[in-house]
Amino acid sequence: MKIVFDGLIYSLQKQGGISRYFDELINGLAEKQDCEITVLIRKDILNKVFNGRVKVEIIDSSINTSNKLLKYLSILIDGRKTKNFLKNRKDLQDGVLHHTYYRYFSDLKAKQVITVYDMTDEIFPKFFKGILYYLYAYNKKRVIFKSDSVITISESTKKDIVNFYNITLEKINVIYLGISNIFKKINRNKPAKPFFLYVGYRYYYKNFPFLLKAFNLWSQKDKYDLLCLGGGEFNKAETKLINDLNLANIVKQIPNISDEELVSYYNNAEALAYPSLYEGFGLPILEAMSCGTPVICSDIPVFHEVGGEFPLYYKTSNNFLGQLEKTVNKKYSDITKIITWPKKFTWEKTVSDTMKTYRKLIG
Repeated sequence: MKIVFDGLIYSLQKQGGISRYFDELINGLAEKQDCEITVLIRKDILNKVFNGRVKVEIIDSSINTSNKLLKYLSILIDGRKTKNFLKNRKDLQDGVLHHTYYRYFSDLKAKQVITVYDMTDEIFPKFFKGILYYLYAYNKKRVIFKSDSVITISESTKKDIVNFYNITLEKINVIYLGISNIFKKINRNKPAKPFFLYVGYRYYYKNFPFLLKAFNLWSQKDKYDLLCLGGGEFNKAETKLINDLNLANIVKQIPNISDEELVSYYNNAEALAYPSLYEGFGLPILEAMSCGTPVICSDIPVFHEVGGEFPLYYKTSNNFLGQLEKTVNKKYSDITKIITWPKKFTWEKTVSDTMKTYRKLIG
């Protein structure tokens, strides 16, 4: 089976969750003897490395990410160049074209697939304004309707897609993300001061201000740090809120972190705090659980889908404070059960289920 990945995501995102998803998918599929994998790479990232069985084709294009307008225009130009490249390469049209960004090319023989990670823009439209967002939203909707198959990463997101776009259920395939084997329980090093973790970006829907305000209400807050990993430096509004709440000596940050370091922090944390209002999946929940770390998270459907009965869910600030108390008093599910749950989320299964989706398309 011939499978082509358009590779655009690697010019848009040097590292991150979506890039990792495609890394795992591409390299995993390349291990299958009946798959012939080709990735289209732009000239601005020629150093990208894949499994040795992956064929790389160069598109004479680059993506300007210096500002939103130039980024949008360079994506449009790249789209024309990529489409023309594929139209002139009939040998790459005999199977599946899996787009790594919201795209659909007409007049191609290949069956086209898109992965939808969440519906954040549709659920919180007030946070997205301007002509560029309008064009993005229009294109996303068009691609979802036009694509031969839509992959999404949770039943919750599938439900949202159907609710917003009213497309047939048969077109949508739920394929869960996997978790790297690097996330596991290791020997714990007692920190100088115990801490709770927040991991990742702090976009509005991540509900980071709630976490700060709720943590500030906790009677035991001075005994613990709140360590924020990844997501870049605190912005001005976040810094102001931290200072206004007098949490500057409690809230610490490491803006950039490796997976190896993240594993160590998970293992030594009291718990992961994950207060999002919405997510398409929730990979940090599984990462923390794999390390035997309790999770305190908002009571939303997708977190129940990902974490099952094991996280400590909350709906209000008072609930959240109660869950903090449970973690420090070790009143949570058996650690062995917590560690076992994530084992069903593997990249091998992601690859296998994606392969089944491709086969359904080409018969």
